[in-house]
Amino acid sequence: MTLGSTVQRVIVGVDGSPGSEAATAWAARAASRHGAVLAVVVVVPPPSAEVVAPVGLPVTVLEPEQVRIPYRELLDRTVGQLHEAAPDLVIEPVLVEGPAAEELLTASVDADLLVVGRSGRSQAVSVLLGSVTRSVLHHARLPVAVVPIGCGERPVGTIVVGVDASPGSTAARDWAIAEARHAGSALHVVHAWRYPYLGIRAGAGELVPLIYEDAKHLLDDEVAAVERQGMTCTGHLVEHVESTGLLESAEGLGADLIVVGSRGRGGFASLLLGSVSTVVATHAPCPVVVVRPAD
Repeated sequence: MTLGSTVQRVIVGVDGSPGSEAATAWAARAASRHGAVLAVVVVVPPPSAEVVAPVGLPVTVLEPEQVRIPYRELLDRTVGQLHEAAPDLVIEPVLVEGPAAEELLTASVDADLLVVGRSGRSQAVSVLLGSVTRSVLHHARLPVAVVPIGCGERPVGTIVVGVDASPGSTAARDWAIAEARHAGSALHVVHAWRYPYLGIRAGAGELVPLIYEDAKHLLDDEVAAVERQGMTCTGHLVEHVESTGLLESAEGLGADLIVVGSRGRGGFASLLLGSVSTVVATHAPCPVVVVRPAD
């Protein structure tokens, strides 16, 4: 189910971090916009296998209910703030125990969108996305929104979607069409192309205009597909590495949301998340929705 159709359930993972706060605010706006239920999920980490105390100090073992107290307080506080900001929003508080990514995926089985936060700006993917966000992106079967810090209240005025005619790209394009129609957003379709070699041997330069014509034809087909669904859009053909071309286009267009497929034409079937999706979700200046193709 896409956000442009009947949306019944949006999931957001909450852990009290700034990224989580941004994700919560963005998820609440999305749920309100679609009249959906917002499930706020707080995950209590599983108990440690062993308790280690500093030398000479007594070991203190907390009862399970004591461990849950701060997480229950976080959930109650978050739900209270959401009710205050959006009294009409239907909120479902969820407190579960276990590995965070696994529990979020379990909670999202019957959902239409899973929203997670992104950490602060850093070049290290493991730091920027966080282990839970990375795991969710790799394994979720539904669209996943990754929200950077400071973007929680951002309205969805301009949507940019990356296309390359792959199944993941087609799913992302259709998701973006539905969301743009529902939110009244401007829609921009971006296709990045490049000559696949750093140097051009004698006589090979004639391939460049042929590749360009293929890329232009692909973009024209994608724009036509959008128009057949009753939406208007603007097509952009950029000569660049796919992820960089999409990111630079989105920044230049002032995108409020980037939509990308989970795996493009260059991905291997064994990779659950393509490199373009990873880079875009890691470095985008606005929220990113990663859409997986239908099974």
